[in-house]
Amino acid sequence: MDPNKLQAMLGNVSGHLKIGVLRDDHQLQSLHRSLARSLFAEDVQQLKTSSFTFENSDLFSPQQIPADLSDALRSVAEQSTAPAAEPEFRAFVRELPVRTTQLPASAPLWSAGAAVDHTIGPFTNKDGRQFWFDFFRIEKLAALYIQGQPDPALLFKTTRRLQFIDPMLPPILDPAPSYNLPAGSIWINSRIFAANAPAATFIGLTIAGGTIKLGAPPQLINGRLTIAPGTVVTAQLRLQQPVVGGDTTSPYGADARAATLQLPGRLSFHFSGQGAQLDEISSARWNV
Repeated sequence: MDPNKLQAMLGNVSGHLKIGVLRDDHQLQSLHRSLARSLFAEDVQQLKTSSFTFENSDLFSPQQIPADLSDALRSVAEQSTAPAAEPEFRAFVRELPVRTTQLPASAPLWSAGAAVDHTIGPFTNKDGRQFWFDFFRIEKLAALYIQGQPDPALLFKTTRRLQFIDPMLPPILDPAPSYNLPAGSIWINSRIFAANAPAATFIGLTIAGGTIKLGAPPQLINGRLTIAPGTVVTAQLRLQQPVVGGDTTSPYGADARAATLQLPGRLSFHFSGQGAQLDEISSARWNV
């Protein structure tokens, strides 16, 4: 993205925050450091979903941004768009204290299923609104495709060496009959289990480890790790139990905090271009 366009975008979402002296505002400096290490889409709606008519008034014009803050945002834009920059995060400006994709100003659809690496805020905008800046870590996942299908069947981390050709594309993985998976996440194309699922939607699982085994060696086709439609892929996963938190001092949600939930520890399934089948789901417990 052009640095001038990015500076204007950052000025729109963070140039009118109520702050003290910039050099003494450690929270704002931390925000700028994280923004400088972030990847931004051309569409500002990917960064901040709300848009009000009054934001186009002179009160929120670029000329109303303090000079020292404008200079800081210029530096952030230049660092983020530098040719050698390797983005670590993707940012979103949240306007609600809760985080859910059911509310547009709370979490964007692109973040569904993704964990927040860190949050900076809240900041108070000059119009009285509060902004939280959520940062999602960018994971470099390998992609496995089924020949003839445009979207990956699996996205996963592996202990094998990856080749990075383009920072905007999945890394290239050397063809192999099996892959060991470290702790992290795996994303499964939803259409593997539900043919009528929307295109390019995925099921995300947090895992402690696992393996992916292929019935026949994959091939690199146009830089993509690709299997034939008839090749059977078997995934054996050790699932990671999520940590469930909550405000123990709040009068709300007491029943949920008192409940205990143990998710399955193991999940195994296999699939090909013709369909999928679950092989094992270990026991689970829920005490309400």
